[in-house]
Amino acid sequence: MTVSASNLSLVTAFQVGSAPVVSSQTTPRGFKSVVQSTIDFLLAHELSTTIWAKLPKDFAWWEDIQRYRAAQTTSKLYCLGAHGLSETGPPPCAEQVAPIPAGIRGEYFLLIVADGFVYTLLARRQITQRQTESTESKSELVVQGALDLQVAQSLKVILRQIVEFANADDTFTEMLSLWDVAVPLPHHRIDALYWADAFLNWQLQAQTRAFQDIAQYRRQNTLEATQENPVEPSVQPATQVDSSLSGRAQNLIQNAEQELRTPLTTIKTALTLLNSPMSKPGQRQRYLDMISSECDRQSTLINRVFELLQLHNRATAVDLKPLNLADLVPGIVSTYQPLAQERDIMLAYTIPNNLPWVGGVEAWLKQVLINLLSNSIQFTENGGRVWVTAKPESAQFIALRVKDTGLGITEAELPVVFDAFYRGTAAAAQGIRGAGLGLTLAHQLLAQSEGSLSVESTPAEGTLVTVLLPVWQETGQA
Repeated sequence: MTVSASNLSLVTAFQVGSAPVVSSQTTPRGFKSVVQSTIDFLLAHELSTTIWAKLPKDFAWWEDIQRYRAAQTTSKLYCLGAHGLSETGPPPCAEQVAPIPAGIRGEYFLLIVADGFVYTLLARRQITQRQTESTESKSELVVQGALDLQVAQSLKVILRQIVEFANADDTFTEMLSLWDVAVPLPHHRIDALYWADAFLNWQLQAQTRAFQDIAQYRRQNTLEATQENPVEPSVQPATQVDSSLSGRAQNLIQNAEQELRTPLTTIKTALTLLNSPMSKPGQRQRYLDMISSECDRQSTLINRVFELLQLHNRATAVDLKPLNLADLVPGIVSTYQPLAQERDIMLAYTIPNNLPWVGGVEAWLKQVLINLLSNSIQFTENGGRVWVTAKPESAQFIALRVKDTGLGITEAELPVVFDAFYRGTAAAAQGIRGAGLGLTLAHQLLAQSEGSLSVESTPAEGTLVTVLLPVWQETGQA
């Protein structure tokens, strides 16, 4: 049967599933990372699959599939259009279907089928106008994913139409006669909830390992910098940490930003998988809450990474303004009172009204105090205490201190508390989650505004964080 190319589109396959499909917008690089994450999941679970794929023809897009097929030699791959698979690996494609209809040239997909498992990933090109000096268009992708047998069955019908369209010279007659072999969909319902749970747990475990690798690399980089220019780590000047964050470490943070952004697209896509009618309401809600919380946490993390990069790349001097701690601190502390009350934590402050004003950037100082209060409350057990005080440290500085009765930090960990992505062992043992960027960001913000930060702590007794802020002078300078 001859099919009009203009009527073919892979998007229509996603309109028949048992649950609504959420679309996520990302860049081509983001979609490539989703493909890589999907292949890594297949490898981790040792799934031998049949894959139908249409991806950009460059080899970089196909190297993860090549890596998968080298490990799973019994897998089969069917390609639509041109591909960039290396001929040195396993046989590239069981079949390569070309030409492809014009209607799907802006669409890319993976259809992955195994015994009891089916996953469909689709990305379609979307042109958005970005207002720049040259008013150039930038290509973005809308990504959809489904662990849904109905979606896969619908896509199978569309793929057959594509093959029939390309079969003008009977090139694919044998494939069409063995169509169920080429697209071996399961005959029973897919347990979407099971596979969604497996993927999400694997994704979170992989991210935890990534955090650990980043922290280890960062500690090694700091150690090398310290050996070259030794300083006392627990009271290390922020400018010294800033220099140690250059070069390889800064590149690491930039790479980490992209790697930590990618799961957002994947997890948001997975939200629809949990709308399966097979799952119980309580179970479904628990997973939805978990994914939503994870997305929010990673968004916060990404914002903080960007803030760090902006600080490192800042070329102009900071314009300090006079700030009154007696006006600034109470409002911030009050926003955390409800959270502290929920956990029976006494949260208080003592800020004298006659305290000299300090020089700083108001938004930055608020962010520093927010990070410190958030850490103190998070790492303090129910019934504990957190309090904020301020008093002159010398004629040049005011000391703003945040003290808590929390878990504390070991002496061995104090030298690396300002390391990006570092999380203390006590917090990890208690299951307290965090990105490990709060103190790093606070340290760098103070470094840029002529302040400093130091930490004293004893396990099981609590932590004292001291912020030194320059006194605002009568001449108008701090």
